[in-house]
Amino acid sequence: MNARQLIEECQKAGVSVIVQGNAVSLEGDQSLVAHYAPRLRPYKAAIIAEASTLVRELMEVDGLSLQEAEQLALIAAPHRTPDDWLSMITELDGLIDRYCEACGLSIEDRQRIHDARMRQSLASIPAALLWFRRSIAT
Repeated sequence: MNARQLIEECQKAGVSVIVQGNAVSLEGDQSLVAHYAPRLRPYKAAIIAEASTLVRELMEVDGLSLQEAEQLALIAAPHRTPDDWLSMITELDGLIDRYCEACGLSIEDRQRIHDARMRQSLASIPAALLWFRRSIAT
């Protein structure tokens, strides 16, 4: 198991892994945090390094603040294949269309949202997918 796999396992269990500077912390159900904390400790340096690379990309490409970029970096999986990314992009485009239709947005507004999606980094796509899925579900 590597750092990315362990982070994903935590997230599936409902535990958030948060990197702030050189600190890694966990948030969630205390029994789950107690379970995952010792498992994550050996991977601390790898978690911080992975987050740092993505944080720079998110700040530069997406214009996010340091805090936003740090949080988003942990849910973006950088070890996806090109086919995985293309599938995610296709899904995101479909979700954008469904969201715009449900909200009654104009063609111009829909196009602006698609234009913004074209400018976003790959690392921010997983968070965008989550947001649109949740927004459509409510």
